[in-house]
Parts: sequence; C-alpha cells; structure tokens
Amino acid sequence: MAPSFGDFMLMVVYGGGTTGIMGAVAGRLVELGGNVHGIIPKALLEYETSRERPSYGRTTVVGDMHTRKRLMAKESSAFIALPGGFGTMEELMEVPRFRGFGADGDRW
Repeated sequence: MAPSFGDFMLMVVYGGGTTGIMGAVAGRLVELGGNVHGIIPKALLEYETSRERPSYGRTTVVGDMHTRKRLMAKESSAFIALPGGFGTMEELMEVPRFRGFGADGDRW
C-alpha cells in the first residue's frame, strides 16, 4: 500500500502510532520518501508508539480524541480503514458525519 501512496505522491494522515498495520504503512512510506502526518492524543503515546521509533514523519500530539478526529478530517481528502478495533470503526463512521453536515473541522 505504501508504494502506491508514494507513486501518487499522496500524504498519509493517520492516527500517529508506530505499531500495528498503519504504523507499518507509515514507516514504509517514510522510507520511500513519502509524506506522513500522524495525529495522536497524548494519552495514547505510551500505548501506540514504540521506544525504538516514537514517530514517523510529522507528528502532532493533541489533547483528546475529538481533536484528533477533527484534525484528521480537516487535513484529509479521502479515507480508508485497515483492520483495527472499535476505535477504528468509530473514527471511520464519524468521517461522513463531519463531511455530511458541511463541517470543515473548524466548526467542531
């Protein structure tokens, strides 16, 4: 997946972790010279990042999940979800709500 993002010069905006599937995609894209922006709540730093590699590309640490979702929606033009947990599903379901009500992220 990362090579395809790199081929089309797409920036990946994701949850900011360096572990799991998205961490692997983000890490590979950075290795290929791609542009990555991770947005992670401070409370998740110790759970979703590794000591060996605390971040990939640009990382923004935010105060809460709502701010994370708002910034991800604001900075993205398309969304995909890879296998994850309930949080992944919840974030994916919230994106159409942001877009459907005309929310550009600044009004939330």
